[in-house]
Amino acid sequence: MNTLELEYNGDDLIISKEMVEQEFGLLPGDRLEIRPKLVLVPLKRTPEDLKAIEEACQDLRQAFEPADLEDWEDARKALWDQWQSQL
Repeated sequence: MNTLELEYNGDDLIISKEMVEQEFGLLPGDRLEIRPKLVLVPLKRTPEDLKAIEEACQDLRQAFEPADLEDWEDARKALWDQWQSQL
């Protein structure tokens, strides 16, 4: 997916017609949405919640052998290569 990053300095933001049509595939009549800047804030969790999450992660870690990780990584790479070849 193409992205566009502009620095707002208080003046009008100008995006050329060529960029919008060629790089983003927009056509006359298409709509473009500009959303407010997203500010992420960590969730406040109780100590009990944190302990439960940590225990779940430990249980998950013990469920797999090192060979499972290698198989997963091979499958992930194959899927990535297949996806990249379709671009």
